[in-house]
Amino acid sequence: MTQRLGTSLSAGALALTSWLSCALALPACGGTHAGVDGGASDAAMDAYAPPADGGAPDMSADAAASDLSLDGAAQDLALHDASLDLDVVDAEQDGGVEPPHNYVFVTGARFAPTTIASAQNADALCNAAAAAGDPRLAGRTYIAWVSDSTTDARDRLGDASGWQRLDGLPFVLSRDTLLGSSAHLYYPPRLDENGVDVVLTDTAMDTQAQATYFATGTGPSGTVGNNCNDWTSGVSSYTGGLADATGSSWSSTLGGACSIEARLLCLGVDFATPIRAPRPPTGSERAVFAASGVGLTGPTGVAALDALCQSQASTAGFTGTYRALVAVPGASALSRFTAEGGPWLRTDGAVAVSDPSTFLTNGVPDTALATFRADGTPVFTSVATGAATLLTPGSDATTCAGYTSDAGSDTYAGAHSWRTHPRLLGALQVPCSSLTSVICMAR
Repeated sequence: MTQRLGTSLSAGALALTSWLSCALALPACGGTHAGVDGGASDAAMDAYAPPADGGAPDMSADAAASDLSLDGAAQDLALHDASLDLDVVDAEQDGGVEPPHNYVFVTGARFAPTTIASAQNADALCNAAAAAGDPRLAGRTYIAWVSDSTTDARDRLGDASGWQRLDGLPFVLSRDTLLGSSAHLYYPPRLDENGVDVVLTDTAMDTQAQATYFATGTGPSGTVGNNCNDWTSGVSSYTGGLADATGSSWSSTLGGACSIEARLLCLGVDFATPIRAPRPPTGSERAVFAASGVGLTGPTGVAALDALCQSQASTAGFTGTYRALVAVPGASALSRFTAEGGPWLRTDGAVAVSDPSTFLTNGVPDTALATFRADGTPVFTSVATGAATLLTPGSDATTCAGYTSDAGSDTYAGAHSWRTHPRLLGALQVPCSSLTSVICMAR
């Protein structure tokens, strides 16, 4: 009996099942083919302007570059696949075998903008990387997510839809959720053509996350942005993205100087089959979400933040004890949590942390922790973390005096909710009067 791959998420053990080659999306499988036509610092760290709760942050691609000095030791960035239970679904119930899906990857190599030269040449660079990379990428067609004066990136996808990383985790379920306000990235495109995580293991060498830059010349709607004079100039700037990030502005999160090399984001265009959405967490499964209604004008202290997390978790139907993922004076954010209880699931169904023990050691989530509220509403904002990294103890200076001061002259260490790079999960210095959200997690 033919079987296909179905995904659901379990709060407990990892269950693995063997599948037919089509379920694994091998190139040999048949499927529905799409018609195809054919150093500066991260701008997110530049000139922070706190957004209104739930509002879109200022992510201008032309933001000026600034140096970022961070404290905290380098962390081991071992990437672990999400804990997934694989449900066998009888093919007779849905009419056939699961077709293969397109792959997404960033190039292991970084290129000067003048080497990119044009969108067409960028495509050639992507296809060369695929040919030399993981064998599963071979025999397929890829475009670089790059725009120039003659073509917009979105128009070069043809009818392609549904993209997954080499580890099988979904990047975007369908083209309908790829761009603009509808963009929904489940996992950031952190893997290169060999399946290597480009978030460096030695973060002391990459304190500004430049290793995650990919050049796009493309705005959030998929149309042309800044592109170093059609990829011919070593001056000015280019619009780009960050391989460690999700969020609706994934294509245009940064403005890089044209002297800075960057990776390319490569998208397969052979298949038009959307990927099924994972199941959101329920009940006792450990959830992670962004809190709403946070401020320091009423009850204060970390106990008040924990109580807010507990209340919003209970309202959403989650059981167990919930706390705010924040450092306190003398203790790190992750020291307040335990590995027992299974993975942490984001409320859209993404497994944000597949291996709790490793996460509590290296501080690297599998995907962004706080891009959804407890009720599943998407949100892109800043969150308080209270220290330079999730493993760094807080101080009065980084925690609004233990979350008791709302003075504009005091600051807290925070992060953009869509980042996963451990050196940037506490890089923002934000006035305490602007604290609007924290990450809530089951203890």
